[in-house]
Formats: sequence, structure tokens, C-alpha cells
Amino acid sequence: MVPGAITEADRHNIRGEHISVDTIPLVGEMPLAAAVRDVRAQGLLVVSLNMAGSVPDAADLVVTDPVQAGVMTVMAVADTAKFTVERLTRRVF
Repeated sequence: MVPGAITEADRHNIRGEHISVDTIPLVGEMPLAAAVRDVRAQGLLVVSLNMAGSVPDAADLVVTDPVQAGVMTVMAVADTAKFTVERLTRRVF
């Protein structure tokens, strides 16, 4: 997910945006699911890879390919992109 996000962020930053990519290492089903609920409660977008466990059910968007997940995430937060999660008819890719 990170390589796709970094590449897409670089493309937008060249155009004058200021998008940075950061990761948070979390381990364990319960801490991860709790973190997703907390992050979403703050109004932040949660994109999950398609995986076992409860996180995909709690995420805003679930993507199988990690590079595509990173690209879609950056596109969702970029000011110059036309991609919005709210307009999607499905949430799993």
C-alpha cells in the first residue's frame, strides 16, 4: 500500500499539493479493529487491504491490490483529484 501511496503523493506534490504518507504499525486483531473505529470516529478515511479479520468490515474502502489501495487513498485526499469515496457504488475492489 505504501509504494502506491508514495508514488501518487509525489505526482500530486509536483503539482503543488502537500501530501505526506505515514504508516502506523499495529499488531493484533482487537487493537487493529479498535484503532479503525477510533480513526473513523475522528472523521478520517480508512482504507484496508482485503484480509481476514474485522478490519475490512469497519473500513471505508477495501482494496485487494496494495499499490491500487495506496493510489486510491491519495486520490481520495488530494485537492486536485476528482476521486471521492462517497461517490462509489461499491466499497470493495
